[in-house]
Amino acid sequence: MIAGETESLLSDHFGEEYDDFLFGNKEQREKRKAARIARRKVRRSARVNKRKARQAARAADPVRIERQARRIARKTDPSRIERRTNFFSRLGEAYRGLGGGAAIGGAVDSLLRKPIPIQSPGQPPKNSDYNFGLQNPDRMNDRRERDRNNNTPLIVAGVVVVLALGGVMLYKSNQNSNMQIPKR
Repeated sequence: MIAGETESLLSDHFGEEYDDFLFGNKEQREKRKAARIARRKVRRSARVNKRKARQAARAADPVRIERQARRIARKTDPSRIERRTNFFSRLGEAYRGLGGGAAIGGAVDSLLRKPIPIQSPGQPPKNSDYNFGLQNPDRMNDRRERDRNNNTPLIVAGVVVVLALGGVMLYKSNQNSNMQIPKR
């Protein structure tokens, strides 16, 4: 009820200009909006022009042009291409010479797998006095199998580390061969 009385008092006092009192005149709002859009357009075009000028200056830089030409010449150099292909062919030959992935995996497996203890025939089994037979022998064998096969994450991590080190070494060697002191 109070809200209705307040609204009628405001409408009596302001009349049709009540909306102008709250939001401003509609024509004035449209003018302000058009001015904001025009200012935004000017700022945007200034940014675009500045960016284009920077790009043009950068493209016309003689040091940059010379560096790009050297980079292209280096990439298309036949001796470099031959060295790269020779490296990968030698790497493939070494891989095949080691026996391939199965042999390398077996070698890593033999290094990481825990040996199963073997008792000599002359000695009695350890703790034979305390063997009550409360556990199921099949269950014990399953536990041994699980303990033995727990090395898979270590094998995967080892292969990832070896590949990462090889990649880093290859990257560094390429990077060092690309570094040159420019003559001025």
